[in-house]
Amino acid sequence: MSQRLRDLKGRIEKLRNKVENLKPTDNLSQSQDEVEEIDQEIQNTEEAIKEIDDEAEDDEELSTQKPLMDKFNEYKNDFEILKNKYNKKRDEVMSAHNQELLMQGKLHGVEKKKAERDMALDQMKNIDEHEIMIDSIAQNVKDANANIANMNVEVKNQGERIKNVDDKIIQMDQTVKKTEERFGGMEKRIFCRKFLLWLGIVILLLANIVIAFLIIARGAGWPPFRDDTGNKGLDMKNDETDVNFETIKNENYTMIMVQAGSGTKPYDRLIGVINALKDKGLKAGIYWKIESDNITVALQEAGEAANKVEEAKKNIDFGFYFKFNDDNNNIIKDYNLVSQLCDKITGKAGIDCGLALTFTNYNKYYKPNLEKAKNIKKYWVNSKVQDTDVKDEDKVKIWNTNEGVVHHHCDQLKYK
Repeated sequence: MSQRLRDLKGRIEKLRNKVENLKPTDNLSQSQDEVEEIDQEIQNTEEAIKEIDDEAEDDEELSTQKPLMDKFNEYKNDFEILKNKYNKKRDEVMSAHNQELLMQGKLHGVEKKKAERDMALDQMKNIDEHEIMIDSIAQNVKDANANIANMNVEVKNQGERIKNVDDKIIQMDQTVKKTEERFGGMEKRIFCRKFLLWLGIVILLLANIVIAFLIIARGAGWPPFRDDTGNKGLDMKNDETDVNFETIKNENYTMIMVQAGSGTKPYDRLIGVINALKDKGLKAGIYWKIESDNITVALQEAGEAANKVEEAKKNIDFGFYFKFNDDNNNIIKDYNLVSQLCDKITGKAGIDCGLALTFTNYNKYYKPNLEKAKNIKKYWVNSKVQDTDVKDEDKVKIWNTNEGVVHHHCDQLKYK
């Protein structure tokens, strides 16, 4: 009995510590676990007290041991007091727990309402987008209807054109019928048709032969130009190989500008071409095409040009010009850069350097700066202009005219 009382006392003290430490916490799950644990401990203590009561009733000798029973009753009273205290604290904890659950429910309701509101806004946005799409579709349908209406008008017009063609076919059939009646007889009609057919074929073949002959005989086109003394000349590209200079001279052309090269590639036949045209009494000039818009590379090209000019300078009559492969080349817009190119020619070959450019570029970049660009001695306006446009320009020595290209005549001339 004494041992059981000691165990009961220890159980009550342990229970008292748990009740004293019980209080509401932020962790509701933990508080609920603590309450359930204390409830279980109270139930176990009540069972232990009941077992001691039952033992005291069954054992008369034990019930007469007053000190033990007094101690037992004292423990029972302490337990009842502790249980009442626990019940109050338990109510406080569970009340706080219920309030927290209620608050969470309210918050969940607020979040739910917010989500419902966002969903409603999204639905409204989708409705607006659908309305815009419907308006766009309606506009497309309207445009399609307008196009269909236009097509209907066009179909109607085409129908009228077809009707007119049908009427003309009927008229032609009537004309053919009258013609056949005029010739009379089936044999005459067949003969007439065959004759006309073969005549048309022969005429077509002759026309093709004549056109081919003219194309072959005329050859490639050269741009014509004039100089400041009124003489006429032609611009000869460096890909020409067979030229009849005698025919060109008979057409009153006295000058030929020969391309000496382009980029860093010289024209190997230059001297042979110049000698051939001079044998026919024609004057020669040469030019070089600059391909790069980078001044460093362009200066290398000008160096190659200077070598070729030095080789040919004894055979040319009216000098040397730089041309640019692209009229929008950045270098041609800066007379200082072009002057550097001309320095290569003057320094190496010792002859005057000229510049070929469009009339627009001449007026914009060079005419206002003639005094500053002193080493550019002359200009060739290589865009088609009227003589009156450049007659008062002292430094414009040659210019292309509006006469159209001139076709040379091939004679298998081989250059030396």
